[in-house]
Amino acid sequence: NPHRPPLLSAEVVTAPLGEHAEMRRLFTDDFYFIARALYDAEESAPHPVLSVAHIDPGRHRWGEVPVRIGGVKWKRPALDPERLRADDLKRAERLLSRCTDGRIALATRSALIEACELPPGAIAQVPLIELQCSSAEERALLYSQLLAPPATAWYIRNFAAIDQTGAGVDLRVQALKSLPIVPPDSWPSALRRRVIGQIAALDAPTPERLVAVQRSVLSLYAGDCEAALRWWWTRTPRHFAQPEPSLGAKSEQATVLS
Repeated sequence: NPHRPPLLSAEVVTAPLGEHAEMRRLFTDDFYFIARALYDAEESAPHPVLSVAHIDPGRHRWGEVPVRIGGVKWKRPALDPERLRADDLKRAERLLSRCTDGRIALATRSALIEACELPPGAIAQVPLIELQCSSAEERALLYSQLLAPPATAWYIRNFAAIDQTGAGVDLRVQALKSLPIVPPDSWPSALRRRVIGQIAALDAPTPERLVAVQRSVLSLYAGDCEAALRWWWTRTPRHFAQPEPSLGAKSEQATVLS
């Protein structure tokens, strides 16, 4: 495997992600349907529309980066529900009913699993995958694991061959369903409370806060966790801020990857 993912093994019994979350890949017809009812919001909006360009590990960049949707460039794309309902009432209600609760959005192609939490009302766009859980606490525990090195390492080890871009991760719903996770009821109670608090703190994200989440998840795993952490951070997007102090100089990171 050219990506040389680290080998980590959970020290507790794991279960497939698909047993604890519902997932759906968004479709192109919804993309064009939504695109007909967009406007540029001033600052915040009840229905921000997030595309793959907005998704970073642990946060979204809506309002920070312009995106092109339906052939038009938008600074802060937001959905106008009334225009959508005027276009197709039943379809609009079906689409809007899916965004009443918090969800996790995952970019489908990248060098690592990029996931961020969507607030209620936010609209995810193609080519994102949406993940929903039965409770906010359960969502936080699953979300923390998607952000940590074991999930990316496992996916690349098992499914890198299906990625035609060479980046490493090409998320498919069926493959993602088999991702082994520590079930919410298997977390030690103190660690569970700590991680839920750390996920809540990602509302004001910094690299250090993301590292704290990752270290908490890695405490459930055996293997060279520090090397796995450095491996994960070498794969982050170029614009992504690195933690201070650094997780390792370039020469040290090169050693991890060699």
